[in-house]
Amino acid sequence: MTDTTASVLTGGQGGADTTASTTTATTTQATTTTATTTQQTGAAPVTWLGQADELTTGYVQNKGWQSAADAVKSYQNLEKLLGADKAGNAVVIPKADAAPEEMSAFFNRLGRPVDAAGYKIDVPEGGSKDFATAAAGKFHELGLSQKQGEALAAWWNQTAGEQTTAATAARASQFQADDAALKTAWGQAFQQNLVHAQQAVRGLGLDGAMIDKLSDSIGHKATMELFQKIGSRMGEDSFVAGDGKEPFGNALTPGQAKARIAELMKDKTFTARYLNKDADAKAEMERLHKFAYPEE
Repeated sequence: MTDTTASVLTGGQGGADTTASTTTATTTQATTTTATTTQQTGAAPVTWLGQADELTTGYVQNKGWQSAADAVKSYQNLEKLLGADKAGNAVVIPKADAAPEEMSAFFNRLGRPVDAAGYKIDVPEGGSKDFATAAAGKFHELGLSQKQGEALAAWWNQTAGEQTTAATAARASQFQADDAALKTAWGQAFQQNLVHAQQAVRGLGLDGAMIDKLSDSIGHKATMELFQKIGSRMGEDSFVAGDGKEPFGNALTPGQAKARIAELMKDKTFTARYLNKDADAKAEMERLHKFAYPEE
């Protein structure tokens, strides 16, 4: 029986030429070895790479390059990203636990000035130079680039300015509302009460800054009413109005006049005089009515 591949694989022996059988067996062994190697490494052998070392071969396998053309294309893409025009501009992001020196070098590469003086920060009118200096120091500490620091400072100045303008407008609006309410509450006694308030300010020796601080705290109306009460108890002489008709000291607020009218209407003697058209009683009631209802 002639030896065949089958007989070799099944253990058959014979005296025929075994060259073909030996060759086939060797090929089979090589194929088996290759399969085993592929199974162990998880990647096909890189036949196009030639006699490259193990590290290079592993790198190519990890990249998944199937030919030399793939490797060249990859390099071309890398060159586009970091070409000659970008040479020296690459920045490696430090790790979370990087040393302060490494972080400082990183910030410098990103455009941080050499020192805090490198930030050009405008100080608006009424602004604090000390605050601007402190802000520049903090910008440098945090690693902001010059552009970032100056942009942040400009934003802050704009925002603070807008807030100041809005606050000033709000105070002005509130003052107008308080002043209108005060004039309504005081009625024709406004000038008299204003004089009392001014007397209190002079007597207490207050300046404008002190008055404004108090007004900012409790409001214009409450401030005026407070000084009026103080001034009315200082015992200074009454002032005569510009038209000479009514002394300031005799003027009444609408509330005071209405209370006085109610009091007189309970007075039977006065009521009788008024109903009998007594001139003095009529004049007093007209005077009180003028203060009680100034809009009429």
